[in-house]
Amino acid sequence: MRINAKAAFTLTELLAVMAIGLILVAGSIGVLVALASSIGPSNAAAELQSMLNAARSYAASEKVSARLVLKTDASDLEHGTVMKIEYLPAGKTNWTSESLAVPNRPSVSLGRSLFVLSLSTSDLTSLPTAPAAPADARNPTVAEQTSWRNYRAGVLSALKGKIYNPTGTPKPSVVFYVYFDPSGYLSLDVAGQATTTPIVLVIMQVGGNQVTEYMFYPLNPNTGTRLVFE
Repeated sequence: MRINAKAAFTLTELLAVMAIGLILVAGSIGVLVALASSIGPSNAAAELQSMLNAARSYAASEKVSARLVLKTDASDLEHGTVMKIEYLPAGKTNWTSESLAVPNRPSVSLGRSLFVLSLSTSDLTSLPTAPAAPADARNPTVAEQTSWRNYRAGVLSALKGKIYNPTGTPKPSVVFYVYFDPSGYLSLDVAGQATTTPIVLVIMQVGGNQVTEYMFYPLNPNTGTRLVFE
């Protein structure tokens, strides 16, 4: 009886397969990192809008003033910006000493390396001007691509200055508020407050003392939802 020897891989073939596998894994890591960078601000935007909606809903349903409190501490990378909702009981006027936390609504952290800050008018005017949109969005010219890369680099540099010192150390923590009146509308002028409700926010993702991704978040001046330009 003749027995056929079973085919087997040679050492060279095994090494070749392993090499191809390593190349594929190395390539996928870059894709996953890029994907994570783009997903981070999007997930943070959903969390932010959920808290804005909750603050607005509480104000309107309970007929009281409410506010979303946002604390950003760049040295706390693990939690990112921490958000909570407070309200001012009927008949009270002092947010500093008389505001209360909304019952059964715990604080929410945006998550690792994700922060929200407000942008003032001066902040907005200091940002670089966006170049014109490519004539063909699917096939931009080299010059158009260069213009948008330079614009993005300029924005990232400007935003870095909002959260880091020139030496790269985190700036002191910042707390700001988004207020809603008892009708559920954004309250732009709040009596007794040093600052007014911001109408433009920015979500930033940081890494290695750099801002790596961002998303501008303008608020509808009435509802406090994200303002979308058609």
